This record gives sequence, structure tokens and C-alpha cells, in this order.
Amino acid sequence: MRSEYLEGIVATMFDEIHFNEEIIEIAYEAKKEKIKNNENYKDNAKENVMRQLEAIAKKQSRLLDNQVGRTHH
Repeated sequence: MRSEYLEGIVATMFDEIHFNEEIIEIAYEAKKEKIKNNENYKDNAKENVMRQLEAIAKKQSRLLDNQVGRTHH
């Protein structure tokens, strides 16, 4: 009995709720923009890591060349 009463109240409350479509659209667009920015951040971070790895590989190669050059003199 009590649960049926509460279900009736909740159902009535949902009937009274009105959603502003403009607000929903703004929220949707904001979320899309946030996701896009997050993807851009990930792409930029990945590019930075790749550049750092390339720079490290070049430095390691130079160090190895210097080391090999010293041992042959």
C-alpha cells in the first residue's frame, strides 16, 4: 500500500518536470567540446612523448658513438 502511494507521488512528480531544450542542447554541445579537447590533449601528449623518445634515441646513439670512438683510440 505504502509503495503504491509513493509510486503515485513519484509518477506525478515526473509529469510535472519540464526540460528546457535549449539548456539540454547547450549541455550536450559543452560535453562534445570537452570530449574533443580531451582527445586533442591526448594527441598532443602522445606527440610530445614520441618526440622525446626520438630525442633520447638520438642522444643514446651519440653517446654510443662517443664511447666507441674512445675505445678505439
